[in-house]
Amino acid sequence: MVVLGVFFATSIIVVFLVDLQARHHAALSEARKAALNIAEILAEHTALTFEGIDRTLLEAERIREDNLSGKYATPEAANTALRLLKKASSIVVAVGWTDAAGNLLAHSYDRTPPRSNISDMLHFTAQRDQADGRLFIAPPIPRLSPTNG
Repeated sequence: MVVLGVFFATSIIVVFLVDLQARHHAALSEARKAALNIAEILAEHTALTFEGIDRTLLEAERIREDNLSGKYATPEAANTALRLLKKASSIVVAVGWTDAAGNLLAHSYDRTPPRSNISDMLHFTAQRDQADGRLFIAPPIPRLSPTNG
């Protein structure tokens, strides 16, 4: 009788451990699927974000070329075109261009820009000093509020 009791207890323990292992593998498989789904969603979102930024930059370049060719009567007219471009994008915070010295020539700000010269900023120096024209993505720049700049 004792042998039967030990066999029965051992069988219960074995069944419990096998079930526990099966649940563990199922949980890992579900977690892997969920992680892959999230990664796919993030990759798609990132691709759409870069496409939106690329379209905005191409349109900003067209506005700059139109400005250089005299299509805009005043610098403010180019700024207005850039403001409309910025408002059409949910991604872009500001867009504009500078001269070679980093002086802001046109911008999409609704008010006076926080800086009139960006020659000391990483995104400007990287583009200025990079001869091969590769894409450079600078670290995020904290937004300036009216109280801090």
